[in-house]
Amino acid sequence: MMNNPWSKISKPVPNKIHRKRVDHQHPLDIFWGRDQQGRYLLVCLLNKEVDLSDDLPKVTGVEVISPNKNTLILALKDTENWELFFSLCEDVINSTKVINDSTNYLIVILRRLSSWQKFLMRERSTIFTEEKIKGLIGELFLIKNHLTPKFGVGDSIKFWMGPEGAPQDFIVNNTVIEVKSKLGDTAGKIKINSIEQLCPQVPTMYLYVVTLGKAESGSNECIDLQMLIEEVRNNIFDNAPAQLERFNDLLLQINYINNDDYKNYKYLLIDESIYTVKNGFPRICQDSVATGIDRISYSILLSECKEYLTNFNWK
Repeated sequence: MMNNPWSKISKPVPNKIHRKRVDHQHPLDIFWGRDQQGRYLLVCLLNKEVDLSDDLPKVTGVEVISPNKNTLILALKDTENWELFFSLCEDVINSTKVINDSTNYLIVILRRLSSWQKFLMRERSTIFTEEKIKGLIGELFLIKNHLTPKFGVGDSIKFWMGPEGAPQDFIVNNTVIEVKSKLGDTAGKIKINSIEQLCPQVPTMYLYVVTLGKAESGSNECIDLQMLIEEVRNNIFDNAPAQLERFNDLLLQINYINNDDYKNYKYLLIDESIYTVKNGFPRICQDSVATGIDRISYSILLSECKEYLTNFNWK
């Protein structure tokens, strides 16, 4: 269960705010707070005076307030939604933690609120289906185990294009990579969701297949989605802070926010397989599809793809 940072802050007398500093090491003065109405607040004291009277963003479920020229307050309208609000606040806190130029704090805060507003306007479920959880774990394993050691975590996040609607998950210079995840106790096949997915417009393509095993809580080396995301995020924070916003935006674009329910889905990494997708690989491309067919999905038997097994050869 997430810890509620507002639970130990008492409701103040009228016209006052009770607050508690978020992080003494944070370069910006940011506080958890409560007002006389009992609302949960995030109070940001800016480093310079700014007139925000005409530029305050609209955020569903949150009132954005600027009581003076160097203060910005986010107030949650319904405390029952505190977990979602907490995720928004964490995003603002983490994104401003990596900024060196004090004049950019406000710009970043407003940009994060804009991203969250787009997220909040979309219809979404509480957590992902298990199929989508496995898929995202596979993409994060590619970032962590293969792209980051070769290119660094900053460029690895730049390469991640799937959340933005690209036909394949990653575009690395003149190479594309499609990621698939499956459980070890299921049939050795993967599903292809479109004609374009295995038929790119670039010369080199790899299919990266991750095999996962279900694990019990407490198992050695088991991972869950939330844990893996935090591991990648911490690596970005330490080594490529300029890409932290992009990483958070990509997660919002696929409707991911932290939720402790993800801890109920524990996995072990059993195997990683890399296939080169080229002439002869079992796939359906546009030139073999009759006119009038609009959409195709199909399955591939991995047992028939052994001759295409390879390793990444970056160019």
